[in-house]
This record gives sequence, C-alpha cells and structure tokens, in this order.
Amino acid sequence: FLVSKLNSTNGKDKKGYSPATICVMRDVISGVFNFAVDEEIIGTNPVIGITKRLELNRTKKRPEIHPLTREELNVFLSTCKTHYRGHYPFFLMAARTGMRLGELLAIHWGDIDFNSSFIWVRRSYRVGRITPTKNGRDRKVDMSAQLAATLKESRLQRKKEALRDGLGEVPGFIF
Repeated sequence: FLVSKLNSTNGKDKKGYSPATICVMRDVISGVFNFAVDEEIIGTNPVIGITKRLELNRTKKRPEIHPLTREELNVFLSTCKTHYRGHYPFFLMAARTGMRLGELLAIHWGDIDFNSSFIWVRRSYRVGRITPTKNGRDRKVDMSAQLAATLKESRLQRKKEALRDGLGEVPGFIF
C-alpha cells in the first residue's frame, strides 16, 4: 500500500495525496515496524529510507502571502464603514485581531471583556457546527480602543433591534 502511494506523479498520486500526507502514512507504518524490530520479530525496518529512494520531499514551497498595506487596509475599512455598515465590525475585528474566520464567526458577546480590553477565543465555526479552536486551546486576544468602541456601538444597535423585535436580549453570536 505504502509503495503504491509513494509511486506518485507531479507530487500527488491518483487519489490526491500530497507528499506530506504520504510521509505521515510512512511514519505511522514505520512506527509499527520499529516496534516489531524492538520485539525482535523482524530484523530491520523495511520502510526506512523509502522516501529518500523515491525522492519524495516533505517540504513544499507555499505561495507567498501579500497582506494589505496600512493604506490599503484603511481604504478597505473606510469603504466598509461607509457602504457596508453592518459588515464593518466583522472586518475591523478580523484586521485588528488576526483571528481566523471560523473563530470570528463563533465569537459570543460573552467572550468580549470591555473592561480589560480583550477577547476570549474559545471556539470555532466549521462546516455548520461549533468546534474547539484549531489547536484546542482557549486564548486571549487584545482589543484596540477603536474595535471596543465599534463593538459597543454594534451591541447597542443590536439591543435596540432585539427590543424592537420583542426578543428582549441580544442574540449570543456577534456575527
């Protein structure tokens, strides 16, 4: 199985496995063979050196990232504030905190600490459901004064809308 996965063309095999994924498969299988060698069931691990022999490289050059410049970001945020007022808090939070998309979508009002100026990142939204964060750990993210003021204004507006609609309280998710 492993050898068939390693005989790939253009860095991927017919089922779409990347070299890094194939190396992970190799590592798992090699671990089993290492145990067999330790227990003296077999003499040597047949998987050792297989990626070198097939010239399979685990490292893959990632595309270069070109973040927005300060000026570009200011133009983008001012355009959002002027023309897409409802989306402005979302994009401002993304720009000021660096949170992942799923984390932004899973933020509750209870995760915002206006007194200490930070945001608790406790969960993520992925494929229609709430999941733990990518690494499974909670973390605190600093909140700028501009973001805090924008979120307070947004919460006040949401409270007004909730009262108008007879809900009595603001829905839990910010976005």
